[in-house]
Amino acid sequence: MSDELIFKGYNGDLIVGDAGVTIRRGWKGALTQLALRGEKFVPWSSIGSVDFKKAGLFTPGFVRLSYLGGWEPHAGATPTIEDENAVAFIGWFHRRKMNADAQQIRDAIVQNSGKQDARV
Repeated sequence: MSDELIFKGYNGDLIVGDAGVTIRRGWKGALTQLALRGEKFVPWSSIGSVDFKKAGLFTPGFVRLSYLGGWEPHAGATPTIEDENAVAFIGWFHRRKMNADAQQIRDAIVQNSGKQDARV
């Protein structure tokens, strides 16, 4: 994978690169996380699974990373907006495009997870 793939969600962005996934928070992410968390890098070898839920008319969708040997503290879509390992998206007016973009990023993460770390 030579180019980064970027998905812009409601509470942050998912960036898929050669070495792993970066979760970047903007101002909405800072509000929902109740703290400015900046960026979080997750190497390919640490990703255990990827949870994905399509956005509905009145419900948010999300892409959430789970780690190998990690603990799952939340269930459902509402706590996901506050989850530091998830990027939520709302698709009121452009739900089909947001769902397709989120599914594309999920597929890229699944395809690349389990790789050895490229960065030392």
